[in-house]
Amino acid sequence: MRRKTLFFIVPVILIMMFAPAESAEPVSLDDFLGIVLSNNSALASEAKSAEAAYYSALGALGGPRPSFGVSAGASFLTAQEQEGLRESGESAADLRLTFVQPIDISGKFGLEERQEILAYEMKRAEFARSVNELLASAEESYWSAVFAGENALLQRELLKGRVENLRIAEEKFRLGLVPRLDVVRAEALVVASRTNLAEADAETSNIMAAMALMAGVGVEPAAALESPMTSPDFNAPDSDAALEERPDVKCAALAVRVSDVAVKLAAKGMAPALEVSASWVLFSDPSASSSPQSGELEAVVRLSLPILDNGAKFEKLKTETLKQAAEVSLKHAIETAKMELAVSENNWNRAVALERGRGIEVEKSNEELRITELMYREGMGAQLDLINAQIENQRVRTDYLGAVKEKRVAIVQMRRAVGGYAKRTMFGDFFVPLAAERHAPF
Repeated sequence: MRRKTLFFIVPVILIMMFAPAESAEPVSLDDFLGIVLSNNSALASEAKSAEAAYYSALGALGGPRPSFGVSAGASFLTAQEQEGLRESGESAADLRLTFVQPIDISGKFGLEERQEILAYEMKRAEFARSVNELLASAEESYWSAVFAGENALLQRELLKGRVENLRIAEEKFRLGLVPRLDVVRAEALVVASRTNLAEADAETSNIMAAMALMAGVGVEPAAALESPMTSPDFNAPDSDAALEERPDVKCAALAVRVSDVAVKLAAKGMAPALEVSASWVLFSDPSASSSPQSGELEAVVRLSLPILDNGAKFEKLKTETLKQAAEVSLKHAIETAKMELAVSENNWNRAVALERGRGIEVEKSNEELRITELMYREGMGAQLDLINAQIENQRVRTDYLGAVKEKRVAIVQMRRAVGGYAKRTMFGDFFVPLAAERHAPF
């Protein structure tokens, strides 16, 4: 009697240890992805970085801007002593308005503007890549939680059946129909089922904790879902879609364009610089103490011609090498996208075949178990046959759950491979591609 009491108390303690401290909110898959998109702190940090790049790019639009300034100055000239007499000191003051306008005669400013815009577009692509990766991981965790819950329900059902078998074995032993060994075997199966149930509940709790980290709040899959055992349908995309929509491929392509601009900028290291400035003296005292004098306007055109390159040659070599590296990275990103899409399609086909085969196995195993249990209860079957049928039924039903889960995961992998999750972003309306605002294509 004491042993049977322990059989019931120990699993309850384990379940209480692994149970979440706070109740989680049931959410649908779409709502869960929306919560992750809005609450994930790492994603919010990247969004702010993209926003900063946006403002930096806006500041670069329009080329070099003129500068206006007001300057005031004062001076005092000490007195000099001549022939024993000391003259009084002289003071002067002026107030002037200045205007300076750099002129882009080499095209350098236009390249710098393009560089800032492309840097912003890269931030957008990097953010989209993070969204794609995070939401793919979030959906996979969601389905893992669903199937972990289904597995826990399965283990509870199996436990219930084995407890009933233990009751029958004890009753037959009491009547002298079976040896004590049958009761011991049935008790061992009950213990194993309770251990499996505790493991299933712990796995579910761990997945819930990971989901809470992604979402920033405690959540769990909604109870009113479509049956997770429903076989999902999905049309596999082609590789061209992966290259067009996948964010990391876009990011690598933008990196090539950024490096190309850097090469052109490095080539203009010895380019001349032209600047136009004007200065108007509003006030000076005495009036002749400043140049120009009070009320006069001075205009200056200044052309600077570099003589020494100051390492411009090596800067050009560096940027050309970085461009080659970016081109290799783009090629690798394209090859990786094609490989991941092909792998995800293979996993989908494998999961479809597994789900179909595992489903047939479950049907056959359920029928075998039903017949074996009936024969054992009627005294026409051996307990070992029943135990083998129960163990095999547990295996095939667990495998079937895994096969259906694999189909869901394969869909997630294919969507991720083509950048399907990147379409859900948290950019505001002002986050528009700046390249579209410029008439010159980049």
